[in-house]
Amino acid sequence: MFGARKVCAFERDSAPFWHFSPTEKLAYASIFHLSDKFLPSYIEFLRDYVPDLISGYPSALATVARYSLEKESSPPASQSDIYVL
Repeated sequence: MFGARKVCAFERDSAPFWHFSPTEKLAYASIFHLSDKFLPSYIEFLRDYVPDLISGYPSALATVARYSLEKESSPPASQSDIYVL
């Protein structure tokens, strides 16, 4: 979930920028750290986590998708459904 929930300190300057909620079976990703400096960490996270569904704000999902298309050879989670909020 790439939404407004604060999942780590705004000042954080290294991964992880996400938090797992075992009871909800969800991973929440910080939208406040979506920059070229940190996007490789998000791509690695998505490849390792392999979510069935990716949801979030359109601008956040577009940032991750744009980075993936420009810098990566394959999508980070090609078998996921994607929903925008």
